[in-house]
Amino acid sequence: ATGETLVIEMNPRVSRSSALASKATGFPIAKLAALVAVGYTLDEITNDITGETVAAFEPALDYVVVKIPRWAFEKFPGVESTLGPQMKSVGEVMALGRTFPEALHKAVQSLEIGADSLNGHITDDGPGLDEGEDLPPNPERLFRLYRLLKSGTDPSFIQQKTGIDPWFLVQLQDVARLEGELAAAAPAYPEIDHELLLRAKQAGFADSHLARLWGAASPMEVRRLRKRAGVLPTFLRVDTCAAEFRARTPYLYSSYEMEDEAQPDDHPRKIIILGSGPNRIGQGIEFDYCACQAAFALGERDCQVIMVNCNPETVSTDYDTSDRLYFEPMSLEPRPRSAWPRTARSSPACCAAWSCPTRITASPTLSRARWTWPSASASRSWCAPPLFWAGAPWPSSETLPSYNTLPGWRSKLPPECRS
Repeated sequence: ATGETLVIEMNPRVSRSSALASKATGFPIAKLAALVAVGYTLDEITNDITGETVAAFEPALDYVVVKIPRWAFEKFPGVESTLGPQMKSVGEVMALGRTFPEALHKAVQSLEIGADSLNGHITDDGPGLDEGEDLPPNPERLFRLYRLLKSGTDPSFIQQKTGIDPWFLVQLQDVARLEGELAAAAPAYPEIDHELLLRAKQAGFADSHLARLWGAASPMEVRRLRKRAGVLPTFLRVDTCAAEFRARTPYLYSSYEMEDEAQPDDHPRKIIILGSGPNRIGQGIEFDYCACQAAFALGERDCQVIMVNCNPETVSTDYDTSDRLYFEPMSLEPRPRSAWPRTARSSPACCAAWSCPTRITASPTLSRARWTWPSASASRSWCAPPLFWAGAPWPSSETLPSYNTLPGWRSKLPPECRS
């Protein structure tokens, strides 16, 4: 052996960690790393977010970021669901909020697993924990921990069993206590105390969860109650500097605060693109490709593109892919519907970039939206799946019909995509 080493390929890779850190802070790690690699120093690189500061600083955050992986063990019967150092997730979601409970609730709602609260798939209290029983790390442990705390289990006992930092257990316990207050207020519905309603929304409780707690007819009924009470979401900016400098890139998340930083303008042509949400088995690269190509093609046709998505792995959630980015769960409440008044004086046209948001676009609650087909630009071959509705709103059904049966869908495709 001569000791000679031949470098066939070098691939600097940090996978999802780099993307998550970039999306969580607004600090474009990959871009800066590339510039440093070719000889720039950090004090020579301008921060894209502020346009004033340089990249030689540590980002300061005035919000909380929560990431939750998405698992799909139901697709693999018999596979051990206990989690460890081995990668077992198929995707992930990220959520931003002003508090940990708010961000955690939004992350759970982003997973699209049929859960809108920390109770998980069920709404009743979980069983107690025996002294000899363990809480193995698995996809259901977060929900079970919450149900145990809600049923009165001592956080210190759970800490001894799991090794979880007591801070997180106390946060979950505070959410459980607030849920108890909300449930106790059910007899007063619809005369709910406005301060209690605001506290619930600031903690991330979904309208659908509140509707169950209070016996409301539907989440929309709770939404109407919120509007009458003036409890409405505001949108805050990710600016890398805790609002010390003004952010020039409209990268926003929702919360329930006093100030709104959305700053809508009067652009005449605005289109919202609903992104893919968390990745799942059966999707390939098209789950991100469609959203990005739609954004690029629409941008070339002088449209203002507004992206709504919650997946930090995607290029569609880069702050410079679209004109405005809302990092929000792919659900009706309060996102993306509440973003509309913050983006235009009238409702913009809306389109879905892939299969996940079709349950949103199929909802009759969005019947006032105008649905459109973004045409392929002359310089790009845009060939997304035909999940855009032309003309009338979606049928009043929670189940999207096969798009092969939608009238005239083939004629709406660019010519190169009709075969």
